[in-house]
Amino acid sequence: MGQYRSAVITDAGQALLADAISGSGTVTFSAVKTSSYAYPQGTNIAGLTDLQDIVQTVTPFSAQVFNDTMLQVSARFDNSGVASAYLIQTLGAYAQIGDNDPVLFAVVQANTPDQMPMQSPVSPSAFIYNIQITVQQASQITVTVNPAGTATVQDILTLSAQKVDVNGGELSETETSFDDSGSVSGITSFPAFLATFLSKTKTGIFLRNLKAGLQFILHVGSIVNNCVTDNAELPLSAAQGKVLMDLYTVLNTNALKKDESNFTNGKYTFTKDVGVNASAFHNAPICIAAPYSTSNTARPMIAFENTGKNGGILWLDTDGRLKFTDNNNQTKEITWTDRLV
Repeated sequence: MGQYRSAVITDAGQALLADAISGSGTVTFSAVKTSSYAYPQGTNIAGLTDLQDIVQTVTPFSAQVFNDTMLQVSARFDNSGVASAYLIQTLGAYAQIGDNDPVLFAVVQANTPDQMPMQSPVSPSAFIYNIQITVQQASQITVTVNPAGTATVQDILTLSAQKVDVNGGELSETETSFDDSGSVSGITSFPAFLATFLSKTKTGIFLRNLKAGLQFILHVGSIVNNCVTDNAELPLSAAQGKVLMDLYTVLNTNALKKDESNFTNGKYTFTKDVGVNASAFHNAPICIAAPYSTSNTARPMIAFENTGKNGGILWLDTDGRLKFTDNNNQTKEITWTDRLV
């Protein structure tokens, strides 16, 4: 919140007061203006006839006399129509008597100025200034404001009828403007979206964040009920999960049945009528085959192991010899006596 110095009555304002005290008429405060110009130290503020670099002009909503020493003029400024943010360096109250031209009556300078932000549909801002002006014989002065700046009884009744609060109101007739692009900096996940749910969040900001965050919430329309979609970001329905589980159960059951049919008394038995001849290995009940014919790293083999003690493999080399390689990587060739049968 800004800090402002005491109001200084201009020379034109003093003359207007003198006319009012002499009975020339009522002092009407017609306008309050803001300026972005910071007057340098030593400026003759009382000699000003208008403000420099005026940015906004409003009609004050109240003018009152307090005791015999003070006038108070109240005005409200908001950021509606403000194209770019600016510092409220100076305030000026303008007044007139009758149909005479308004004069710069009093000037208020900032020690620490307020900043008026640019217009935003999701972040409306406003400042109310009560400009207190010290005068002599204030009780002899009649002051008022331009009626355009005050609310009539009908204005208040209309506003009350349209009011929306926790007790009800015509919410259906209330329009809220907000950034509906669906993209908000910082909302990149559901946890980030959830973190924006804070007490006293403005309605426009809440709706903006809600639209941006809904994309991270699972809803029925994003669930896939088939097994052919290749979109990695879409979830699979529970119904399709059951279909896959049923298929897995059938495959597993069939495999178990096939194994159990050959397993009796603690051993597997494979029975097939195959003659003994040069091509019998193509039709043998059990065949262990190597996928290549040139690599000793891919030979047909059977492993043997005394658990925790030793082990080895019996394998057929490409020279037609059976060989045994133990767990110490020692290889021995099995020699037999050729015998014609």
